[in-house]
Amino acid sequence: MGSHIAVDIGASSGRLVLGTVSDGRIQLQEIHRFQNGFEEVEGHCYWNIDYLFQEVMTGLQKVKQQGITACTLGIDTWAVDYVLLDGEGQRLHEIYAYRDERTKHAIEKVTRQLSAEAIYEKTGIQFQPFNTLFQLAVHDPVQLKQADQILLVPDYLYFLLTGKRINEVTNASTTQLLHLQTREYDEDLLKLLGLDRSQFAELVQPGTSLGRVQSKWHEAYDLPDCEVICVATHDTASAVLGVPADPAKSFAYLSSGTWSLMGVELDSPIHSAEARERNFTNERGAFHTYRFLKNIMGMWFIQEVHRHYEGAISFGGFVELAKEEPAFTTFIDFTDARFLNPRSMVGEIQSYCRETGQLVPQTPGEIARCIYDNLAILYALCVEEMEAITGRAIEVIHIVGGGSSNQLLCQLTANVSGKKVTAGPTESTALGNLAVQMIATGEVSDIHEARSLIRHTFASAGYEPEAACHRAEWIEEFKRVTTGERKGVTSVSTGLEASYQEAKKLYEKHGIDVEAVLEKLSAIKVSMHCWQGDDVRGFLNRDQELTGGIAVTGNYPGAARTPEELRQDLEKAFSLIPGKHKVNLHAIYADTGEQVEIDKLAPKHFEKWVNWAKEQGLGLDFNPTCFSHEKSEDGFTLSHPDPQIRQFWIDHCKASRKIGAYFGEQLGQTCVTNVWIPDGYKDIPVDQMAPRQRLKAALDEIFREELNPAHNLDAVESKVFGIGSESYVVGSHEFYMGYGLQNGKIICLDAGHFHPTETISGKLSSLALFSQGILLHVSRPVRWDSDHVVIMDDELLDIARELVRHDLLGMTHIGLDFFDGSINRIAAWVIGMRNTQKALLRAMLEPTDYLRQVEIAGDYTTRLALMEEFKTYPFGAVWDMFCARQGVPVREEWLTEVKQYEQEVLSLRGGQHKAAISS
Repeated sequence: MGSHIAVDIGASSGRLVLGTVSDGRIQLQEIHRFQNGFEEVEGHCYWNIDYLFQEVMTGLQKVKQQGITACTLGIDTWAVDYVLLDGEGQRLHEIYAYRDERTKHAIEKVTRQLSAEAIYEKTGIQFQPFNTLFQLAVHDPVQLKQADQILLVPDYLYFLLTGKRINEVTNASTTQLLHLQTREYDEDLLKLLGLDRSQFAELVQPGTSLGRVQSKWHEAYDLPDCEVICVATHDTASAVLGVPADPAKSFAYLSSGTWSLMGVELDSPIHSAEARERNFTNERGAFHTYRFLKNIMGMWFIQEVHRHYEGAISFGGFVELAKEEPAFTTFIDFTDARFLNPRSMVGEIQSYCRETGQLVPQTPGEIARCIYDNLAILYALCVEEMEAITGRAIEVIHIVGGGSSNQLLCQLTANVSGKKVTAGPTESTALGNLAVQMIATGEVSDIHEARSLIRHTFASAGYEPEAACHRAEWIEEFKRVTTGERKGVTSVSTGLEASYQEAKKLYEKHGIDVEAVLEKLSAIKVSMHCWQGDDVRGFLNRDQELTGGIAVTGNYPGAARTPEELRQDLEKAFSLIPGKHKVNLHAIYADTGEQVEIDKLAPKHFEKWVNWAKEQGLGLDFNPTCFSHEKSEDGFTLSHPDPQIRQFWIDHCKASRKIGAYFGEQLGQTCVTNVWIPDGYKDIPVDQMAPRQRLKAALDEIFREELNPAHNLDAVESKVFGIGSESYVVGSHEFYMGYGLQNGKIICLDAGHFHPTETISGKLSSLALFSQGILLHVSRPVRWDSDHVVIMDDELLDIARELVRHDLLGMTHIGLDFFDGSINRIAAWVIGMRNTQKALLRAMLEPTDYLRQVEIAGDYTTRLALMEEFKTYPFGAVWDMFCARQGVPVREEWLTEVKQYEQEVLSLRGGQHKAAISS
């Protein structure tokens, strides 16, 4: 009998397994095993494909060393990940791992162009953010156009071995690009991606011979003579072939490894609306079958927990610890995308439990028990759904793969599903790989004979449902927690609701509609300034020293170094802040791979920011950066006496307005583009008029082109003094007040840009009478423009009261402007944003109409008494409910997440730079 080698590579390990048939039984021998895992480089996850190929070569040499001079060889790996090749067969890019977070919002991006219903009707494939369709949708379009060929990972390994380019069908179907009816790549989906059918190879069936290993590898390595056979290259497809099923019994399979792939084998696909809604997939199987299944994350959870405890507890040890814990005390939807690749699986599980008001598992045993219990529930629900959709009862669940040796999970699956479970073999993927090779060479007649061989060779363990089970109660509680409670319940949910109702009654006595207040607050967008995340360094010229009187105190570790890191940090901050808001960008935060001078900036340099904002549901505001540049080092920009330098800054501001209009048009939210310049003298100048004349002329030229006000609004920002402009500021308050009112521009009031004895709260009602709009930069000056983190002090509360009392929220754009490098930067954002919202809430919860009435009546005693009493009204209970309803942590719970993020993300970046004050 022949020798057959299965190259079976999973997400965490790979091996070469020798298979032969002797006396009616399959003999297996593991020849070589190696580790696998993605590597994180500059914020992205990649596979080391060269390492994997080298390990295959090492394994084949070991085969030869065993005395095997000739064999067949087949390769299976995980699905969806791809390789871009140029015309010479060279890789254009390292291979992204499917757990990379770049696809986090890719489904939304694609389905804005073609509906989910239409895509499922075409492909019948389950929607997962890591499907090749969505990966390609967020890949660099320039590289995609350069690609001569797109191969999946096993296809690429075959290409390296044989020089032949193929797309094997079982894996190709996971791309979500194959049409169910034509069984070819769908033209509409390819067009959506900007791709052409010629960029994909020929589709081939399992069992196709690809010829011999290229001679160059025999010259480099001592290899056996290998006939390379294309097997079912998707490891799940191979695992299904390795299921020892009895054709007389209706069965479901569960391939239990890093992923849990649970389904049934069909002759034709089911792509009904119900199948789509239940997120089932119709992946191609070997020998013209379909794998109607659902992808559920599996042993990945316990692998990550094992990593969390630094390998101190074995996988078997987790099972034993879990057995000692009570069953079904915590319910978690492990299909949630938050568990795809968290920084800490233990932390993510604990956060989920906190958010849903459940007991928080603490010990390794409690964590493991939680995982096994909830996986069993997901399996049982999947069986129920498959029976309903296919219309056929399932008699037995075959669990194969590594998870089949987990006796606790097998018994839990039987208990919750109410079905008999047959566990084993663990080597089903390798067996399915080998089965195709044996069928291709005629050693085995068909898959039925192959499965019979497997069934009679490998012993299986059986598990019957135990009588004393509460499966209905467990499933009901799981559904209750995971379908509705999570979004509105926190770890203080019971007490929170009671406190809120009591507070609501108190406020309603004074005619305050609390529910209406919360609805109004949820609609207020605050613009969060990006420059807090990296200490105003930007990405165009990070080596340029800060100028314009700008500097930042502190060197707290973790400042963002790349646009990707900054967006990651912004996402984390927004996840802790209630509501949907905006991000305020400076021009130096362009995300572009090219060297570009700031007067030549264009919308294309901010395309990645716009795509990200769309995915996040955020708006964008903008600012030209008239500082930290060699042409601003003498302290002058738009008022510079040198016409050429002045024109440089004029061109920069013109470009910035167009970028702002691009933001507004693309995002459907008006962008406020604000002009601030540092121009001024340290000492008293002789001529105070000429610089202002030049500034006025420059602004006239900048604003000459009319832009759609629905897309872009222009604002101008003044200042009383700054470092280097202590005696004279060109863009003074009086200058910009006059210019803005005369020219219909929004006037920006920055809390730190006035004399220390002045407040901007007192200016709002005056400005509102004459200005077309107001831009607020909320900051906290300490004795001068120090830009401290915003706290809920008297001035912040007074600003909020003025906005609410005079109904100015509709004409006012609120943004934050501070930068503090001495504390955790994400925490600084969260503190500032939440305090701004708290101040607005407190103002809305005051009986303004009644206070106005008693004031007009001259009853100043009542006015003062009520204003003081309302300071201790329970607005905190209302704020807590607002946070809970918005799905963000209540009270100081957010700090736990920030510290965890600091430990797992920020601390790995290190300190960045030292500085000392602010603008």
